[in-house]
Amino acid sequence: MTNQTITVHCSFCDSDNVDKIAPFGTAQLVSQYYCNSCHSVFEFIRWQNPGKKEAEIQKVIKK
Repeated sequence: MTNQTITVHCSFCDSDNVDKIAPFGTAQLVSQYYCNSCHSVFEFIRWQNPGKKEAEIQKVIKK
């Protein structure tokens, strides 16, 4: 198995100018991020298989 790096993009504006604000969100499976472009908070699901489609690995919470 190879290590793959996933670039997290904002669920609202698709910017990659994001900061991780918490290692865990509403569940241990997600991390919380803050978008510096549109000022939204969102959660990113951390899958063991990073080859999943992006639509399947992002969960959105409203600001």
